[in-house]
Amino acid sequence: MNALKQTLLTFWQARDTRERQMLIACALVLLVAFAYGVLWQPLANAQDKLKRQLPQQQRNLIELQQGIALLKTQGGGSQNNDGDLRSTVQAQLDRYGIKADLQALPQEKLKLAAGQLDGAKALQLITALERGAGLRLEETRLAGVAGQLQLSMIVGR
Repeated sequence: MNALKQTLLTFWQARDTRERQMLIACALVLLVAFAYGVLWQPLANAQDKLKRQLPQQQRNLIELQQGIALLKTQGGGSQNNDGDLRSTVQAQLDRYGIKADLQALPQEKLKLAAGQLDGAKALQLITALERGAGLRLEETRLAGVAGQLQLSMIVGR
């Protein structure tokens, strides 16, 4: 480290005043370009992306709040508790426009796997199955990023 410092100091002292000024100006231009390209531009792009996503997220929030309010006014009672489990779950999937794989399990249980969901639809489905349809959620896994969520759950009566 000391040798590098000495080499740079020797190089700098060997330059005349005009060369030093030019090297400082070039270093400043490179520093500004680096700061813009590495710091400012990615932050500005991320901010623009979030601004574009905000209206959709607000609509999702409003829909979710309306669904919660509707469930509260309905009392959260079970509506389809006497039907077939598979048809009850499929009716809720159809209601929210969600495509999922259903697999029958022992003891009147059903495994549900769905992908490419947004958070609002996933939460609406979970709420509808548990409160609206009166089903018991044995296991629920929700993973991924916004708009690309993977939902896996086991439901029963």
